[in-house]
Amino acid sequence: MSQAPPSTDLEQTLNLVLDQLAAVVAHESAAILLLNDNRIEVVSARGYPALARLHASAYSLDSHPHFNRIASSPQPLVLHGHVADELFYNLACYGAGCSCINVPLRALDEQPIGYLTINRHNAPSPTGSGTGSGFTPAEGQLLTAFARQAALAIENARLYDQARRSTRQLEAAAQVGRQLTLLKDSEPHAAKALDDLLAETVRVVREKFGYDQAYILLLDTVTDELVLKEASGPAAVVLKYRGLRLKVGLEGITGWVAHSGEPLLCNDVSREPRFYTQELAPGTRSELAVPLRLGERIIGVLDMQSDRLNTFRPEDIRALQLIGDQVAIAIENARLFQETKGSLAAMRALHDISLDIVAQLDLSELLRTLLQRAARLVQAEGVALAVYDEHTGSLRNIAGDHTSRDWSGVTLRPGEGLVGTIFETGEPLIVNDYARWPNALEEYLPPEQPMMMGVPLRWHDRIIGVLVVLNRAEGHAFNLEDQRVLYAFADLASIALKNAELYAQVKSFSHTLEEQVGERTSELVEARQQVLARAEQIQHLLSRTVHIQEEERARIARDLHDSVTQLTIGAMLELRAAKADLDAAPSTSSGQAAAREKVDMARDLLKQIEREIRQAIYDLRPVLLDAAGGLLPALQRYAASFEALSGVHCDVRASGVPARLPAPVEVVIFRIVQEALHNVMTHARARHAQVALAFEPAPSTGSGLSLTIADDGQGFDVEAALADNNNRHVGLHSMRERAQVINAQLDVSSQPGRGTRVCLRLTP
Repeated sequence: MSQAPPSTDLEQTLNLVLDQLAAVVAHESAAILLLNDNRIEVVSARGYPALARLHASAYSLDSHPHFNRIASSPQPLVLHGHVADELFYNLACYGAGCSCINVPLRALDEQPIGYLTINRHNAPSPTGSGTGSGFTPAEGQLLTAFARQAALAIENARLYDQARRSTRQLEAAAQVGRQLTLLKDSEPHAAKALDDLLAETVRVVREKFGYDQAYILLLDTVTDELVLKEASGPAAVVLKYRGLRLKVGLEGITGWVAHSGEPLLCNDVSREPRFYTQELAPGTRSELAVPLRLGERIIGVLDMQSDRLNTFRPEDIRALQLIGDQVAIAIENARLFQETKGSLAAMRALHDISLDIVAQLDLSELLRTLLQRAARLVQAEGVALAVYDEHTGSLRNIAGDHTSRDWSGVTLRPGEGLVGTIFETGEPLIVNDYARWPNALEEYLPPEQPMMMGVPLRWHDRIIGVLVVLNRAEGHAFNLEDQRVLYAFADLASIALKNAELYAQVKSFSHTLEEQVGERTSELVEARQQVLARAEQIQHLLSRTVHIQEEERARIARDLHDSVTQLTIGAMLELRAAKADLDAAPSTSSGQAAAREKVDMARDLLKQIEREIRQAIYDLRPVLLDAAGGLLPALQRYAASFEALSGVHCDVRASGVPARLPAPVEVVIFRIVQEALHNVMTHARARHAQVALAFEPAPSTGSGLSLTIADDGQGFDVEAALADNNNRHVGLHSMRERAQVINAQLDVSSQPGRGTRVCLRLTP
């Protein structure tokens, strides 16, 4: 194949191949056939009498076995004379003097993309007897090489054509997407913007894809029909004016798509029984329809038509479905916007009404406001309100406005008439022709206001009444939207009625409550003064009690020291002298040895008694406070003895300038430290304890102190311990009581597994 400027247009490439074929081999006619989904298409042909009919024709590959023979043969296939195959008969020369060579067009992967068919008359043989062999082996080889280059050129052109087609599809989808953005930005005029979007969509798709007709049909759920909403094409204006409605599942390709929810591609409508012939588009030969889907719901169909066969490709389905999905979302958004807009208007009206009626507490004024607002909200002429009386078990009409009859005081049983039916079922009800309603009451026939709508009034899970609106026959017919709005209004009305009822009750009780509150207030003031006086007495008694306890302990300690201790010491001295005399006397008998043993035992017992008495004296009166010269040295000495006794390492740390506190205060603080460390030794299972003192000088008012006793033991639940009434945590209560005596604040914090911290805060 000679060098020529590369072409990316498929049609130009095909023409170029046929042009250059004449320079390769002499022939009378030639055709290029391309494979497409097991079908063979005659895409270009020259020199055939039936060229107009053959061009752009498609045939099933399975019905033409000659092409399978060509594809499986390593060499070009040459046929002579007439052939039985219809396609070959159309492509071959007439007469026995004709030869046809068929060469597969193989791409780089060696798979045929089509076939090159060449025909010519056979030349006479050199001897003059009959015809020659048609095509020589050399021509076959030359055509094979030519076909390979032609296949590469055709494949490149097809890829470019496919890319260009995809680009146009993406451009169309992007343009529709931009229109969607404009639709969102123009919410106040959403209905008109949606119409503009649909018109722009069919125009863009038709122009970008090169189709002849483009339609958008939307589903009418009431009639179960597809209704033409927008069209683009030569007959679009007339078609839109006349209108088009197709039964879903029964009429047309679009009707089938709307019923099945699946796209349908038909490249030859003459073979499609579901095709609907449209008189304004008689030239349609191909059609592609995709559903407009919202999840599982179908809202319409996007339909494309062409006046050419084999116009559509499988990839067109994906592109159009993408656009269809965008359009479906836009349609649904517009519908939801209109619905939301209406709901918002109703909610605003209900909000204004709620501010009006909830503020009304007088029952008569409230009823008048309720009736007027309800009628205005749903364009009703008259309105009535009935409430349920639990004592009589009936519904009584308590108010009405602009009703054709005076229904004041009328009573109905549950299930009787419109009001009774609504109360019994608990559901709203619309009756736009009361005379024909099966449950109509004869005493109210014929009705001057036959259009009625009622809703129940609920309070929690009970129905307390029924609200009914009425219109004359020539007035506004009530619909579901009116019902929804009135139902919402009924909730507000129920709240307002209950508020008014509660207000009346509160008002009736208010005078009595004011008198009772006045009496109780004076009693509480007097009781409070008594409680304060008693609390002061209790505090004084508690302080005095602790003081007396400490004085009594000091007296007992002195008595023990001056009497029992002295006597014990004297007895020990006498025993020592007796033992000395026994030791000096000769050991003449076993009785003396026994006496010595008893003397030793008596001395050991007296020593033990002396230690215990001294410990009791120490516990009754912390003499360390006096002997050591203050609280800090006393605590340091006590911590050392505590560590030796318990094995728990104990540190005493101080900050600030140590100062002496009043003796009773130091005694209380020392006792609190004693109790806290005793708890550490007994319960905490700790390895380390610490006593920290922070002295806070205040020259004008004395000294303050912050004390902390902490350990790393097993901890406990403080709240549970304080709530325990089994006297297992007396130490905690004792420390709190002692802290109250000196007006100090005591806090105990602990958690299981995280140790315990006791904090005492003494302010000057």
